[in-house]
Amino acid sequence: MLILALLMPLLFNSCSKNEGDDNNDNSIIGTWEFNSVYAGEIKTNNAINTEKIKPYVISSGEYMFKGYKYVFKEKGKLESSFNGGAPTNATYTYSNGILTAKAGNQTLTIKASISNGFLQLEQDFTEDCNNIKLKDLIELGIDDINFKATKAIAIIYFKKQ
Repeated sequence: MLILALLMPLLFNSCSKNEGDDNNDNSIIGTWEFNSVYAGEIKTNNAINTEKIKPYVISSGEYMFKGYKYVFKEKGKLESSFNGGAPTNATYTYSNGILTAKAGNQTLTIKASISNGFLQLEQDFTEDCNNIKLKDLIELGIDDINFKATKAIAIIYFKKQ
C-alpha cells in the first residue's frame, strides 16, 4: 500500500501540458538524476517464479541506470554522464510517450513519461530473464527447468534537479 501511495503522483500525468515546454514540471528539458527502480509488469510461467524473478528485474534496472545523469537540452541535444564522469553527447526525441536517444551508432528507444518532477522509463528485461543460466535461476530460488518469462518490465525513475 505504501508503494502505491508513493507511485500515485507518477501515474497521473497532466495532458494539458506540453512535453517540450521547459516552464513546467512535465518538460523533459532539464537535468535528471537516477532515483530508484521498481518491478513493473512481470509475468512468468507461474506465480511463484514471478515473485522470485522480481529482484533480478530490479537489480538489472539498477545495474543499467544507477549512477546516470541526463541533461536534456533544447533542439534534441542530450548529455549523459555516469557517476560524475565526462559527459557523452547524444541526440534525443521525445514524443507520444516514446524517448529515443542516439549516441554514435547506439540507439535506445524506451517508453517514457514525466510527471511531478520524475522521468519514468519502462525497460523491458524479458529477454534477459529468459537467458538466465539454470545455476543462476537456482540462486534466485527458481528450480523450474521450464522457467519462461513472458513479460519483465522494470520502472526506472529519474528525479528532476
